[in-house]
Amino acid sequence: MYLKENKYERWRELSTIDTPFGKIGPGGGDSFKTMRYINNDLDNEDENILRFKDKAKIGMRYMGILFFAFLVTMGIVVAIILTTKHV
Repeated sequence: MYLKENKYERWRELSTIDTPFGKIGPGGGDSFKTMRYINNDLDNEDENILRFKDKAKIGMRYMGILFFAFLVTMGIVVAIILTTKHV
């Protein structure tokens, strides 16, 4: 909400989804634009946005770690299933 209330044009740009049939939004969610925004230097002079970007980066790290752990766990489960003799 902070971005929408204080930097409306940036929020509008980030929340508009570009499709082959036109634009959808604002108010939608374009995660690719948002990821680029979080990782670039736009609006870093605003302390609230900088704190949001830092929290988002930490959240992305945790999601990456959890996803990697999920893949490893599923690999182990599949290996156990494939190597177990079934009666």
